[in-house]
Amino acid sequence: MQHLIEPMTIPSTPIPDIPPVYEHLDAGVPSGDIDEAQNSQAAVEDGEIDDSDEESAPTGPEKKERGKREPPPSLEQVQAAMEDLEKLLRPPRRDARQSYKDPGFDNKTIKQLEAMKVLCFNIIELESKKAPGDKTKVWTQAAVLTARTLGYSNKGSKQPGEKKSKDLRRWLRLFIDDREEVPTCNWSTSGRSLIDDEDFAQEIHAHLQTLGPYVSAEAIVRFIDNPEMLERLHRKKTISLTTAQRWMRKMDYRWTLNPKGQYVDGHERDDVTKYRNEVFLPSMAKLEERTWKYGTGDGFDSLSPGMRRVVVWYHDESTFYANDRRRMRWIHKSETAKPYAKGEGHSLMAANFVSADYGWLGSPDGTETTQILFRAGKARDGYFDNENIRQHLALAMDLVEKYYPDEDHVFVFDNATTHLK
Repeated sequence: MQHLIEPMTIPSTPIPDIPPVYEHLDAGVPSGDIDEAQNSQAAVEDGEIDDSDEESAPTGPEKKERGKREPPPSLEQVQAAMEDLEKLLRPPRRDARQSYKDPGFDNKTIKQLEAMKVLCFNIIELESKKAPGDKTKVWTQAAVLTARTLGYSNKGSKQPGEKKSKDLRRWLRLFIDDREEVPTCNWSTSGRSLIDDEDFAQEIHAHLQTLGPYVSAEAIVRFIDNPEMLERLHRKKTISLTTAQRWMRKMDYRWTLNPKGQYVDGHERDDVTKYRNEVFLPSMAKLEERTWKYGTGDGFDSLSPGMRRVVVWYHDESTFYANDRRRMRWIHKSETAKPYAKGEGHSLMAANFVSADYGWLGSPDGTETTQILFRAGKARDGYFDNENIRQHLALAMDLVEKYYPDEDHVFVFDNATTHLK
C-alpha cells in the first residue's frame, strides 16, 4: 500500500509523533522530501534545530524514536542548569567562613557533574561571542570543545571528542528535563576502580583507623593480600604500592607535616663569625693537603714522603624526646586536632664520632664503638658538660690509637657552652 505526502502547513506547536512509513521509498518519493517532512515534525517556536546533534537515545522507560532529533536546550535552561549543578557540587553553607559541605556523591559522579558544568559554561561563553543576528547553534560545538578540554579525545582520532560529546549532551539534557535525575556512575562500564565503591572504601578506612594515627599505604597492600579478600575481589594478587597511595588520596588522606615553628640559632653572631673566619677555616685549610680527596684518582693531590695522612673526626650529638613523635603522616580530612602531651618528656642523647673516611668511629669488625647514650636530667645522668666531653674524647683516642695507628687524627667539636670549662 502506497501513501503520498501532501503539502502541509507547519503548526506553531509540535504535532504528534508519526511513525515512519518506509513505503515512501518504494513510491518513488525523493528522500529529500521525506527528510524535510520528518524534520518539520520536530520544529519548535525557538527556531531551527541543530542538525549536527547525532546523540543516541537515553536509556529509560521512554525511548526516543530512531532518527528523531530534539532541539538543543535554550540559553536560559543552560544557565539555570549551571546554577543547580553548582549547588549540587558545593552545597550552601551557613557560614561563608566554613569550608564547603561534602556533596555526598562518589568521585566518578562528581567528575561527571563537573564535566556537565563545564559544558554549560562553554555553551554560555560561545553564545556570548556570537555576532548579533547569528543563528548558529553552539550545542554540539560546545560539547566537543568540553570533551577535548577535559582530555577525552584520543590521539590520532579523526573526530577527537565526538564520542564523549554525545554523552555530555545526553547527561545535560536529562538533567535539564528532570533536576532529580542526577547522573550516577555506571559500575558496569570499564575503568572502574575498586576504591570508588563507597562501601569498600569505608571498609578500608575502618581498617586504617584500627592501626592508630600512623597509617600507611603499605597497610592497604597488606589488607588486600589475604586469601579471603583476594577471592572476594576476584584478584590473584594484591595491589601495588602506587595504587595504594592513589587510593589514600581518593579517600581524602594527605601526606603532610604538622605545622611547626622555626628554630632560632646564633650561627651569624659576631663572635661566632670571627672564630669561624680567623680560627676554624684557616686551620682546616692547613690540614686539607693531608686529607683524602674523593674523586681525584689515588685520593691525594700531593703527599710528600714521610707525611702522614690526616683523618678528621666530627663529634655528633642527637637528642630524642619521649613526646617527639612523628609529625608527618596520612591525615583524613575529617580528623580534628587532638591535644598533645605537655612538654617534650624525658630525653635520650646519642653521641658519637664520624668521619668521611670510616663513617662512625669503631673497630673494623664492629665489636667496639664510641657511641654513648646519655640520659640528661637532674635525677638521671646529670647534664652533658666539659667533663663528659673529655671522657668521650679519651675513649675515641684510645680506639683510633688501637685500630688506626698509621694515621694522624683530628677531632672537631661544636663550640657549645657546655663543651667548654
